[in-house]
Amino acid sequence: MATPAAVMKLYGWAISPFVSRALLALEEAGVDYELVPMSPQAGDHRRPEHLARNPFAMVPVLEDGDLTLFESRAIARHVLRKHRPELLGAGAGGSLERAAMVDVWLEVEAHQLSPPAVAIVVECFAAPLLGRERDQTVVDENVEKLRKVLEVYEARLGECSAGTSPATSSASPTSAPSPSCTASWPPSTPPPWSRRSRASAPGGRASPRAPRPRRWRSSYRSARPDCWSTLPNNRIDA
Repeated sequence: MATPAAVMKLYGWAISPFVSRALLALEEAGVDYELVPMSPQAGDHRRPEHLARNPFAMVPVLEDGDLTLFESRAIARHVLRKHRPELLGAGAGGSLERAAMVDVWLEVEAHQLSPPAVAIVVECFAAPLLGRERDQTVVDENVEKLRKVLEVYEARLGECSAGTSPATSSASPTSAPSPSCTASWPPSTPPPWSRRSRASAPGGRASPRAPRPRRWRSSYRSARPDCWSTLPNNRIDA
């Protein structure tokens, strides 16, 4: 009898947008995993056992058997490459060209979308927590930058099926949620990681599985287009 595969472990705090990115990839891959909660207030990320996992004292960290990974985008790509390669333009029906186009839009998220989104979230959400006033000039400047980036996304989506969004593309499990998406998550909507995660409670006990957000899951799957890997007019000047 084959030995069952070890459940992947993800270390971090779920409020982190970077942990959220890894959680979304795990959800999209449809694999069981354990979210091992940590506390930034308690300094869990600076403890020796975590520094052995990530010497930069950051989250998330993924343990997949003997493999330990950090950096949320690397984690997301690994999970999808292993379990859902078609979402990265590979696997059945994939090609080098499709995979290359997915890579392009992942880079767009990392270098065009994420920086202004992070700046806005820092000023609007982190600054008050740190006891300082938000810098509205920084917010306004980055809102304008973000608007221009989203206009590019909108144009791209205009050539795809209606009713989609950048967060529901073939590359979405690695390109979303950005910090702006996480900060604006509707409080009445179950987060995407509530279906399969079994967060360890204090004392090492696993908490009960949360209800499956079936409506969110089905709408996410039905909305994902192939446009990010198959658009003919796909040139982006760097």
